[in-house]
Amino acid sequence: MSISESLDNKKRLVRSRSGLRVVSLDDERTSPFELREPFWVPDEESPTCAKCQAKFDFLTRR
Repeated sequence: MSISESLDNKKRLVRSRSGLRVVSLDDERTSPFELREPFWVPDEESPTCAKCQAKFDFLTRR
């Protein structure tokens, strides 16, 4: 088994809301630049911004 084959066995292709992406199955190989997707909240359940608490309206978009 080659090094590239062993590395490929530690990654998986997964479907997310933003499309397909490759994720590491080994926590030691995670990238410091990897961003986790935020938890999805339906528009009806979020009348304000989770970060700054600004109310959403016609001018302040979600």
